[in-house]
Amino acid sequence: MKKTRKIASLTLAMCLMFTLCNNALAVNSDKWDTQINIMTSEQREEMQNQSKNNIKTANAYLSKNNQDGTNGNICSEFIADKTSIAFVLTNAPGATNYNIQLYEGKAGEGKIVSNYATVNVNDGVYFTGLTIGKEYYMKISSSTLSTNGCTATYETVSFNTETK
Repeated sequence: MKKTRKIASLTLAMCLMFTLCNNALAVNSDKWDTQINIMTSEQREEMQNQSKNNIKTANAYLSKNNQDGTNGNICSEFIADKTSIAFVLTNAPGATNYNIQLYEGKAGEGKIVSNYATVNVNDGVYFTGLTIGKEYYMKISSSTLSTNGCTATYETVSFNTETK
């Protein structure tokens, strides 16, 4: 009987902890005006098919870094001309995933305006809630690199959220 009570108490404690953690994560994600969304494979395919002429491709140095992505390298500086932007790291030799986070302001001087996400290489994210005319940039890093870093290729495309 004591063993059953211990198991029941442990299970109840774990359920309570899981609920509290989920609520904390939801509050944390709501504190940003700009939201980060991980693309589904269908959205990624749609981005490629409908935006071929508007996709911008560039390179950036992807460093081996922390899980938070906050110590990553700056890439994809832009002035918002639409309310959303999609980002996909398409090639990163030696990495299986990457961390990404959006900042507002001049590169290296801005403030964080979204949560970070960790996604697989060749999967993407999109940020919604951009203010047209403001400067933004992203920071990227990876904790799965087999070396200290690599030259990675990424694609971006701007779009208006209402038409997505």
